[in-house]
Amino acid sequence: MASYRDKYNPEALHFPGSAGSKSFLTATLFVCVLLIVWAAMTGGVLGRTVNIVLAGLVICAALAAWPKAILLDQRGLTQHRGTGKQLLEWSETGAIELSPEFRLPPRKGKFPTMTLRIVSKDGKQSVVHTPRHTDFHRFLFEIQRHGVKLPAELGHITAPNVSRLTSAKEPMPENLKRRGS
Repeated sequence: MASYRDKYNPEALHFPGSAGSKSFLTATLFVCVLLIVWAAMTGGVLGRTVNIVLAGLVICAALAAWPKAILLDQRGLTQHRGTGKQLLEWSETGAIELSPEFRLPPRKGKFPTMTLRIVSKDGKQSVVHTPRHTDFHRFLFEIQRHGVKLPAELGHITAPNVSRLTSAKEPMPENLKRRGS
């Protein structure tokens, strides 16, 4: 699914993980659980232990690669973690790092490895946009609109598709209502 505006807060943009990556990782987790069950029932103690440990390592890698949804709104960037949400306010954004993911060689194209990490000024918080997230170009455009300075290698980003974007300054459509009203 591509990025989308929140129906209750038109200034908020959601950047979920791509459906393809979530499907692949879910299938990987399912197969690993089946392998653990199979390994627990067959073979010797050493073979079981090795197979269960290997499947467990693949499960850990799949969970680490799971794309954490990002919410971009007027307060800042919120990344949904496994245990909760982490808000990085616009006034607290510091450096932006563009680096390859999991120490893989840098790649663009069909299987990109480049991630964008936005780190707080104190270095304790970060929001990560991975290749498994959607709309990288729109994400860059939106954070730039909120005053975050992009690294020199990215340059200045223009609107990805002006016909799709809605201005945050436009009034809220009449058929939408804010939560709690």
